[in-house]
Amino acid sequence: MFSISCKKELPHYYVSDAFKSWTVFNKGSYWIFQNDSTLIFDSVFVTVNPSFLEFKPNSSNANFTLERIEMSYSSVFFHSSMITIDEGGQYEAFFIQINNDLFHILLASSADNFIQYHENTIDGSIYQLLSSDSVFYLGPEKFYKVVSTQYTINKKKWTCWFARDIGLIKVTGENTSPDFSWSLLRYHIAK
Repeated sequence: MFSISCKKELPHYYVSDAFKSWTVFNKGSYWIFQNDSTLIFDSVFVTVNPSFLEFKPNSSNANFTLERIEMSYSSVFFHSSMITIDEGGQYEAFFIQINNDLFHILLASSADNFIQYHENTIDGSIYQLLSSDSVFYLGPEKFYKVVSTQYTINKKKWTCWFARDIGLIKVTGENTSPDFSWSLLRYHIAK
C-alpha cells in the first residue's frame, strides 16, 4: 500500500516592485551624505545584497506567508532597513534604523499609493505623508517624484525625503539626542 502526501503551498504576498524602487538597492550602491550643521561626510554603502525572506505571520492560524526584505549598510548614521508587507498584503512598510532608533518611515497601500496618515494607539506613534510627487532641490541637484514623510514618537521626530530609484535623499531628526540633518551629495545605484 502506498501513502502519498501532498503538501499544499501557502499563498505568498510579495512586496510590490513599485515599492521596492523606493527602498531596495543592490550591493555596490552607495550614497554620500553631508551633515548640514557639522559639514562632515558619511558614505552609506550597501555591503551585501538584500536578503529576501519568507515568513509566516504572528497569528497561529494564518494560511499565507509574507515577504520581508532586510538590508544593512556601512555608515555612521544609517545602519539597516527592513521592508515588510502586512498580513493580507494590505500595506507595505519601510523601516529604517538611524543611530539607535528603528521606525517606519514609508507606508503604501499598494505600489505608489502612499498612506496619508497612520496613528498607532498602542505606542502613540504618528506617521504622516507630508508631500508626494514633488520636486526637491538639494544644492544644484533637482530630484523629481520626491516623497516626504514624518514619523513622531515620544517627542522625537524624523522627517525623510525619498526619490524613486535613488532612495533616501535627506533625513532630519528633532529631539533625537543629538538633532541632525543629513543631505545627499552624490550617489551610485548598482544594477
